[in-house]
Amino acid sequence: MDQQFLTIYSTILQNLRIMNRKAESKKNHSYGVLAKILTAYTLGYVTDLWGDIPYSMAFDGALHPVYDKQEDVYKTMQS
Repeated sequence: MDQQFLTIYSTILQNLRIMNRKAESKKNHSYGVLAKILTAYTLGYVTDLWGDIPYSMAFDGALHPVYDKQEDVYKTMQS
């Protein structure tokens, strides 16, 4: 499970954050929407698999980010 967790957070979600930032800076809305949809999909997969997950602080460089409640993750996905 460690490898799956690492791949999702350090590769997939990190790349989607980069993609969204670049899309916003270049005003390419199609790629921005795609990044947001794939982020929501990935968050749904991860929270369905493990329940509470780190998300709101996961990319701030914190070594021990706070785990967000599954309910809050679903709200984030909807927004």
